[in-house]
Amino acid sequence: MKNKVVLSMTEIVVMVVVFAVAAALSLQLFAAAGSYSEKCALRDEALLRAQTAADILKATGGDIEAAKAALSEEGLEAEIEEEASGLEHLGRAEIRLFAGGEELCRLRVCWQED
Repeated sequence: MKNKVVLSMTEIVVMVVVFAVAAALSLQLFAAAGSYSEKCALRDEALLRAQTAADILKATGGDIEAAKAALSEEGLEAEIEEEASGLEHLGRAEIRLFAGGEELCRLRVCWQED
C-alpha cells in the first residue's frame, strides 16, 4: 500500500514537471514569435520606403535629394549611393535602409536620364 502511494505521488510530480517545462517552452516560443513579428514589420516598412524612394528617383530622373527626403523617418537610417550604370542615359543607384546598425533592405534602381 505504501509503495502505491509513493508511486502515485512520483507520477504526479513527474507530470507537473513535464507540464512546467512545456509551459516554459511555449512562453519562450510566443516571445520569440512576437520579436520576429516586430522585426518583419520594420523590414516591411523599410521596403515600402525604399520602393517609394525608387519611384521618386525614376520620376525625377535621379534626384537623390528628393528620394532621401522620402526616406527620412525616426528609427531608420537611409543611404542612397549613385552607381555608374555603364550605359549612356541610364542612371543607377542603390538604396539601403538600416535600423540599429542592422541592414533591413537593399534595393537597386535604374532610371532613364535625359
